[in-house]
Amino acid sequence: MVLVLASRGIAIFDDARRHGYLPEFGTTEPFPESGEFKVRGRYASGGTARFTITAGERNAVVQLVGSDGIPVFMTFVRMNEMAAVLAPHGTWTLRLIEGDTWYGEEELFGFNSVVDDSRDRLTFGNDGGHIIDLRRRFNGNLETKTNWLMPDLEGN
Repeated sequence: MVLVLASRGIAIFDDARRHGYLPEFGTTEPFPESGEFKVRGRYASGGTARFTITAGERNAVVQLVGSDGIPVFMTFVRMNEMAAVLAPHGTWTLRLIEGDTWYGEEELFGFNSVVDDSRDRLTFGNDGGHIIDLRRRFNGNLETKTNWLMPDLEGN
């Protein structure tokens, strides 16, 4: 019985977070422009591949994360906008951090930050890049899993 109540509570909490129903405290900041990006130093001079992201109904921070769990690249995409950027070559886990109200690079979207990681790793190489559409679909082809940890944008 306790397990059933706990799993129900987690589902309700996750749903409230995804829809921005949790209370927020703090100073808001303007969300960065779509296409603004950061690359971890040693990946800034290697090969690149095209990476296009279309955001849905929330602002999105899209990270490419190495096997060590540290983000090597991230870009920002404002809600209902598209960004086309160049991402470093490699095989990465895609991390999506979404929300409505931006509190800056330390707090992200506050309590309403939704963090999902791709189930499969994506490879960026000479043979092409990736196009990611974050508008939710019933039968979409980017399977994700909820990441319950609150990452900061530097990977600490």
